[in-house]
Amino acid sequence: MISDCLPNFIIAGCSKSGTTTIADYLASHPEVYFSRIKEPRYFAFPGVKPEFEGPGDEGRFNKTTVWDWGEYKNLFAEAASGNYKAIGEGSPIYCAAHEPAALIKKTLPDVKIVIVIRNPIERVISSYTHNVRDGYENLPLAEALRAEESRKRSNWARHWHYKSLGHVSEFLQTYLDTFDAQNLMFVLYDDFKVNNQQVMDDIHGFLGVEAREIAQYRLNAAGMPRSRLLARLASSDNVLNKVAMKLTPPAARKWIRRNLITNSAGRPDVQKQVRIQLLEEFSREIDSLAGLLGRDLSHWKTIDDR
Repeated sequence: MISDCLPNFIIAGCSKSGTTTIADYLASHPEVYFSRIKEPRYFAFPGVKPEFEGPGDEGRFNKTTVWDWGEYKNLFAEAASGNYKAIGEGSPIYCAAHEPAALIKKTLPDVKIVIVIRNPIERVISSYTHNVRDGYENLPLAEALRAEESRKRSNWARHWHYKSLGHVSEFLQTYLDTFDAQNLMFVLYDDFKVNNQQVMDDIHGFLGVEAREIAQYRLNAAGMPRSRLLARLASSDNVLNKVAMKLTPPAARKWIRRNLITNSAGRPDVQKQVRIQLLEEFSREIDSLAGLLGRDLSHWKTIDDR
């Protein structure tokens, strides 16, 4: 049992790379305690409540961010009553800036960091689709990309920064410069999609918990909404929605979203020209990631005829 109930592991990123599914798998492991708020984001906003002003940012981001140290520690207090080998949280935003790495190291010097990396072109499309699915993004992708700098100036939260969130290699280098190699684990989303059992076995070993067979279920895909109104209502921060969510079991909530609100098979029709534009944006980033990981990522530069 861990005497000091603070995280000894963190899923630090990257967003839209399967981190929610990995967190769900870990939360179901009997030797793992995962924070009751799975994405607290504390080390990105220590002591300062975020006040972003984009559509839905107050309910989806500002109110769900744990910025107070006492509140953050309380997320793990229940772990004291269990025989857990690993205690953790998962905040992909930690790979969206340089500052979190140093603060994590200072606060949790021996913590283990898991970072999942995805083709930045696909990450952009997934982030965009997620915002469309929740009923907040109304622009076609090409227009949303052009609007990014304006949205930044208007203080929209980082999940609106589609292109910026794809440039992560410099932040990953910060983690490499800050932590010992044995405290870092990099995972490719591609590998996780092909064999999630093997990747979870590797993560279990990295965290020092017993290998365990995982349930096989679909990754947290962001499908297009069947109805923008239903999607907006389901994501809204009103009292009725909060009460309904508390009364509905998690499995039922997932079923409702996948079957009644979201067309999970649906994806935005991304024009080939937009994909070419994204490849131009991320070509050097893909090369940097390949160098950092020591992996051939040339297939990420392939533009098909979709």
